[in-house]
Amino acid sequence: MKISEILRLAIPISIQSLVFSCLGYIDIFMVSKLGEANVAAIGIAAKVTWLNITLLISLTATLSIFLSNYVGSGNVKSQTSIIQISLLFLLTVSTIQSIIQALFSYHVSSIFTDNLEVSLLCSTYLKYTSPLYLFSSLSLIIDTINRCHKKPSISTKITILEVIIAVFLNWVMIYGNLSFPEMGIIGAALSTTIARIIRTIVGSYILVKIYTYKYFISTIYLNSFKPLVVDYFSKFLPILLTNIIWSLGIATYQFLIGKLGVDYIALHSVISSIESAFLAISWGVATSSGILVARRLGYGYSIAELDRYLKKQKLSVYLYSLVTSVTFFIVLYYFSIYYNVRYDFTYLLFFPLIFLLKCISVYYLTILQNCGDTKNNLKLNFICQWLVSIPISTVLIIHLNCTYISILAMLTVEELLKVVFLHVRLKNLSWIDDVKLARGC
Repeated sequence: MKISEILRLAIPISIQSLVFSCLGYIDIFMVSKLGEANVAAIGIAAKVTWLNITLLISLTATLSIFLSNYVGSGNVKSQTSIIQISLLFLLTVSTIQSIIQALFSYHVSSIFTDNLEVSLLCSTYLKYTSPLYLFSSLSLIIDTINRCHKKPSISTKITILEVIIAVFLNWVMIYGNLSFPEMGIIGAALSTTIARIIRTIVGSYILVKIYTYKYFISTIYLNSFKPLVVDYFSKFLPILLTNIIWSLGIATYQFLIGKLGVDYIALHSVISSIESAFLAISWGVATSSGILVARRLGYGYSIAELDRYLKKQKLSVYLYSLVTSVTFFIVLYYFSIYYNVRYDFTYLLFFPLIFLLKCISVYYLTILQNCGDTKNNLKLNFICQWLVSIPISTVLIIHLNCTYISILAMLTVEELLKVVFLHVRLKNLSWIDDVKLARGC
């Protein structure tokens, strides 16, 4: 295994993920001067948006499984067909999502908070960002194609452009600069939406210029659609259910935190945004590793060769996770001092520990998912979240009136269980025998 091969993929993907994760933090940071209610509203809206994006991510994650394999085997016909299938599903789903969010934004926001002001602000933000899903679906497909062809730097540059546009438009629209009216949270929503639209247009133009011969030809391979659709959904459904289970878990935690008050909603929103920025780097490393392993399955590597390839990654991942967690702790510490954020010091100890475990579990989960071992991930997430951490957290908060620290403790238990079970799964190599990917279809 060449480290440079991983880094060539991981660095652009990590930068893109880091920059992309900053988009949510940008809105929170830019409206922070408008008060806690605005911060809490965007924090809740971010969770709602993520729940919807999860479905789109599941579709593109499935695309990545097949496309990486087909690129490895050099099968252009199957590459074209799987992209066309994904595009059809993504556009259909994202259009429905946009319509539903535009019509029922208040009903959705009121689920996550009892505070009327926060609910109304969140509803406004959701309504103005409802077109986001349609353009996000196209952007996700573009990013997946670039990564599978080892050209993630293209998407990275486009993402940086999106962030620059979002920051500028936020500055203009939220506070009424350059003779624009002061729009507050509406300005934040419009800025995010417009920036995503521009990103999609630029990304689509570049994609068509690069891959015209392969993907945007007039011929549609109808004969290969039916078996591919069956295979596609056999991988997609476990990924979707896994992401739904995980996302509903996040929503449940958000609901429980909402019971603790606006202060804790705002605190958790800010900390989660910072954590997401750090976790984006881990996700980049995991994604690049998963793509490379999946391509090797397409090449026809043996189990022994894949085992040797994976063993060389583990120590590096553990070391990276430890260093990043310490850095995360330092950033949180100085963030609390600089912004005069007052919270129990015990929280500061839990956040890096949870983050460390997440780094490792994300690596394991992504490797297994990208190679097609999707059903095991589904079972594991369901057990750790919905049979252990969430039921206990609900009892502690709703019935025993425990504090925020109890939620952090259960998040730690959840991630620890995942790491232990995933480590055993990856070490035993039994997952490789379960992976049944089509080669050269």
